[in-house]
Amino acid sequence: GRRTTAPAMREAVGRALQWWAKLPPGVEERARTTHVLQRLWEIHGASKRLLGTDPDTRALDLQQMVQQWKDRVPHQWEDLDCWADLMAWRRHVLSVVVKLYGAADGKTRDIASQEEVWLRLKMARIFRKHGLLDRCKHELEEAAKFQVHLKAAGYQETNHTLYMEYLKCKAFSEGQHQPALELMQEVVQALDEAITSRAEGKPSGS
Repeated sequence: GRRTTAPAMREAVGRALQWWAKLPPGVEERARTTHVLQRLWEIHGASKRLLGTDPDTRALDLQQMVQQWKDRVPHQWEDLDCWADLMAWRRHVLSVVVKLYGAADGKTRDIASQEEVWLRLKMARIFRKHGLLDRCKHELEEAAKFQVHLKAAGYQETNHTLYMEYLKCKAFSEGQHQPALELMQEVVQALDEAITSRAEGKPSGS
């Protein structure tokens, strides 16, 4: 419970701050320690907002939390391990939220799914910026899985970002010179087929 984890949290934050203060300015290890502190703060925030909260305000609490997440992301050129660790942690929090409350709270489940898509798209963009196109494509494919639920729930806005990022990834990876409209149509068709296949329980590409 919160009472038993609070002392451990205070100790972890205290040790991280002590270590950070001993490091000289500008060293890479200082940035990594700051990253650890951010994760600790997000653990604290998630437990405070979501564990034992009023069911009537849970969806709003989750919405506010994920908005804070969006305001606290690394710079696009920061270490990819920091990016991957942070996004993996946030996805873990969302999976716990869905496991605990998703069956009985559709709004909370929808918010968690939307945020999962956002996290995947953000990570895909970062991988593309770093030239890691295979990893970019993987993140986009994972994002498409959550589009099945969101599409069924009536959410369409994330589709456009997914299409555009997939388009950029495909263009960069294949050095495409075909007309933009033709390439766009090809990407939209491929993603629609992938989403439909997942909705029907078929493997993509079948």
